[in-house]
Formats: sequence, structure tokens, C-alpha cells
Amino acid sequence: MTHPYGHVECIIIAKDRVIAQKRAALQEVIEYIHQAGRDIELARQHGGAPLEAIVAMIRKHIPAHGREAIIQSLRSDLNVINYQNLNVDENAKASFREIMELAFEAGFIQQKIDIEQLADESFATQTTINLN
Repeated sequence: MTHPYGHVECIIIAKDRVIAQKRAALQEVIEYIHQAGRDIELARQHGGAPLEAIVAMIRKHIPAHGREAIIQSLRSDLNVINYQNLNVDENAKASFREIMELAFEAGFIQQKIDIEQLADESFATQTTINLN
């Protein structure tokens, strides 16, 4: 899938109750996810010890992934996986709509999802914007 910033890599889902009653905690979690994304992007760009630390963390949680496969998946020139611009914006919504359409057509989901009702742009951060 083509997208100006890559493709939708992860989606955070929170219940309305959590958003209403624990908004600050949820914002903190989102900020830490964005900070981790920034750290991964910087490690990709600079290599060396920071990249090896990311590889070690991934291998700890997903031991079946070898070092070389992880390094290849994080290559900046390929940009197959990236953690840039993690905020909800029109590009992200368009990617989500495309994924949702494919999932619906394939029968993975029973009904289409209204991204406008689902997405909450108020949790945006500046952490992963313009990391190139």
C-alpha cells in the first residue's frame, strides 16, 4: 500500500469510558509509544549501538526473528516499516479505509467501520513528525 508516510502499522483502541475517565493516563501511554517510535527511527538512521539495542529488544520478545531479518526490515532506504507521523490525520484515515475495505471484501469483518467516529485526533503529539 502506498502512503506518503508509509502505512498504518498499529492502531490504539480505547473504550469511551477510558477516554473520559483516564484521559491523562491514555495520553501518557500514547506519548511513550510515540517516543519509542522516535527512538526506533533514530536508531535506524544512525545504526550502531542504538540499532543493536532495538534488535536485542525485538529478539527478546520475538525470538523467532533473526538479527539479519530485523535489520533488513528496519532499513531506511526500503522504508517497509516506519514509526514516523504516528498521529491520526487524513492520510492515516485513508490508509485505514483502504485496509477496512479489503478486510470487508475478504469477509474478515462483517460491517464497515466509520473511521471518522473512531479516530480521535486530540491525542496527537509532535514526537514523530518530520523525523526524516
